[in-house]
Amino acid sequence: MTSRKAPSVEKAGDVVLENDSTPTPDDSLVAQAQEVKQNSELHHENITARRWLIKILAWTSVGWLVFTAVVVFLHGFQCIDFSLSDPVMIALLTNSLVTVLGLWTIGLRYFFAIKK
Repeated sequence: MTSRKAPSVEKAGDVVLENDSTPTPDDSLVAQAQEVKQNSELHHENITARRWLIKILAWTSVGWLVFTAVVVFLHGFQCIDFSLSDPVMIALLTNSLVTVLGLWTIGLRYFFAIKK
């Protein structure tokens, strides 16, 4: 069994002060518990932020696709005298596809990042 060094005692008036500078096992357990609690709170905040961001990403993608579908519908059925040239329609469709796929690629890389 290891013996623990007796703490030094100083008297300051009627108050006795103990100077024990060696950390006890209880101190390290308390520090570990605080660190785990802090990491848990950060993890919870991270999960909450990710859920919020995925909702924004989903609604942005849906909105962009709905906008593209409306433009294609208006162009295809010549509603309200709306017409775009073929190169503009091709650019709109390819831009929409690339934008939505790019948003999801960026989002998924962030949400499921591999930690090194």
